[in-house]
Amino acid sequence: MKDYYGVLDVTATATPEEIKAQYRQLVRVYHPDRFMNPLDKVFAEEKLKEINEAYRILTSHPNQMDESSASGAAPKPVIEPAWIDFGVVETNAKATRSFLVHNQGGPAHNIDFIYMEKAWFKVGNGRPATEEFPVPVIFDVTVDVRKLAPQQAYQGWVDVDLDGVQTRLNLGVRVAPVGKAQKIGRRLTIAAVLCCLVLFAGLALQFSGAVAMIKQTIQPLPQTTSLPRLTADQLLFVVDVNNQPFIYLSQPDGSNQRGLGIVGSKPAIAPNGRQIAFVAEVDNAPQVFLADADGRQLRQVTNSPEPKSAPDWSPDGQLIAFTVGSNEQSHLRVLDIPSNRFYDLPNKQLGGVEHFDWSPDGRTILFDVKQGDVRSIYRARPAGEDVQLFTAFDSSEPAWSPDGTRVAVASPKGIYTVDSQGRDLRQLIAVPASSPAWSFDNRRIAFLSAQDSADGALNVWVIDADGRNLQRITDEGALKFAWSSASQRFAYITGNPKEHDAILYLWITDLQSSPKLLAEMSGTDIAWTP
Repeated sequence: MKDYYGVLDVTATATPEEIKAQYRQLVRVYHPDRFMNPLDKVFAEEKLKEINEAYRILTSHPNQMDESSASGAAPKPVIEPAWIDFGVVETNAKATRSFLVHNQGGPAHNIDFIYMEKAWFKVGNGRPATEEFPVPVIFDVTVDVRKLAPQQAYQGWVDVDLDGVQTRLNLGVRVAPVGKAQKIGRRLTIAAVLCCLVLFAGLALQFSGAVAMIKQTIQPLPQTTSLPRLTADQLLFVVDVNNQPFIYLSQPDGSNQRGLGIVGSKPAIAPNGRQIAFVAEVDNAPQVFLADADGRQLRQVTNSPEPKSAPDWSPDGQLIAFTVGSNEQSHLRVLDIPSNRFYDLPNKQLGGVEHFDWSPDGRTILFDVKQGDVRSIYRARPAGEDVQLFTAFDSSEPAWSPDGTRVAVASPKGIYTVDSQGRDLRQLIAVPASSPAWSFDNRRIAFLSAQDSADGALNVWVIDADGRNLQRITDEGALKFAWSSASQRFAYITGNPKEHDAILYLWITDLQSSPKLLAEMSGTDIAWTP
C-alpha cells in the first residue's frame, strides 16, 4: 500500500484540517510555474500528481484509521508530538502544552498514564480532537517548576497506556534564573548561615592570572558510549513550528523526515554521532546546549549573558568551539568537555571573530579576525596558546581540506588555497567569492559567487582543487549550502529572506541529478552528520 501520509509529509495522526493545510502548502511549493529549468518543471509536475492523489485518498477516509485497525488486533497508541519542550519557564510559574493520543491498532477502552518518579508535571483530562470520532484524544500537560532548581534543565517522561500497550511521551523544561525580588529574599534568609560558613571554613577566593581560562557553572556531562547514534550522511535542518525553531532530521534522499523535539538552532553533530550541540535562548540570551541524538537528555552548558553562535565539535569530540559576543567584540570560546573548562581566544583587542574551522587532527583552530575593513586569518591552539598570523592578505572563512594539507580561504579577489602553514598561495578564481568548502575526497571546492548573475544573486559554484573544471550548481540564487563529509551529496537553501514571512526552500542533490526539494524553512541552519 502506498504511503499517502508520507507523500503529503504528515503523520498518520494528522487531522483533516492539517491534511488540507499541508496539501495547499505543497501545491504552492511544487507548482510548475515556479520553476525555470525544464527538468525541474517535469519533476514538479510528477510530484504534484502524487500530491493530488494522496490528498484525494486521505480525504475520502475521514477517520484516517490504518488498515491494521481490525477488530482482532491489539491497540497501538501513537503520540503526537512524542517529545515536548516547554522551553524556559520562570521560577514559581507553570506552563501548559497539548499532545494527541491516537489508536492505530485494534479497539481500546481505557487510556492511563504511568509517571516517572518525582514527576514535575501533570496530565489533565482528555477531550476528542473532533466531534465525529472518539479518537484521537487531546490531552493537556502542565509543568510546575516551583520545586525545581532555577537555571537548570530537566527531562522527564510519562508512559501512555492503552489497554496495556504503552508508548512514551518525553518532556523537557529549562528553569529561568531567579528574579531580583526572589534573590533578595533568599539572601536575607541565608545571610547568617553563609557568614558562619565563611568563618569556619576559611573560604578564600583565588583569581588565576591565566586570562584564557573562563569558569562557568555547567551541568556534568555523562558518558556517551551507550547513547543512540546517528548514522553518517544524514541531514539536520531547522523548521519553524508555531514561531519556534525545531531541529529536524532527514535521510540523505529526503525520506523519513522527523522532528527531534529540540527547540533550537545552529545544530552540530558530534563526530561519534551520539550528541548534538545547538543554540537556544534562555532569558533572552542565546546559550549552548547538548542533547542526545534522539533529542533526549537536554543539558545547558553555558550561562553567561553574551550572545553565542556556531557551535562546532573538535574532531575527537572532546571540545566544542563557538563564537561569543557580537560584531567587533566577538571572540572564540572553547569548552573542554572532560574538565568542564572554558578558554577564550584570541585576545579581544585583536578584533571580531566570525568564522573558524578545526584542523582535521584537532590541534589547531583557524579563525578570521576583522580589523577595520580588513580581515586576516589567525591560528591558535584550542586552549588559546600560540596565537599566530596565518595569512598576510585580506582573507576570511578558512576551510581545512579533509586530509589537512591545504586550506581554502575567501577574499574580495577570489578563492585561494594555502598549505597548512599559510604558505604556497594559489588563486583558484579571480572574482569575489565566499563560503569555501571542500568535498569529502579533497578533490573539489564549492563556494558562493555572484559571477554571471544579472541581478547580483549569489549562486553555488564548484571547482577542482587545482583550479580547473569550474561548474555552476544553482541557477536561481542560493543563500547557504552544505557539502556532506561522507559523500557527494549537497544541500542548499534558496529564497528571499527579506520578504515578509519569507519561506526558504531546502534542496538536495548529488551534483549529477536534478535537485530534490526537501523542506520549507524559515532560517538557513543545515548540518550533515559526520
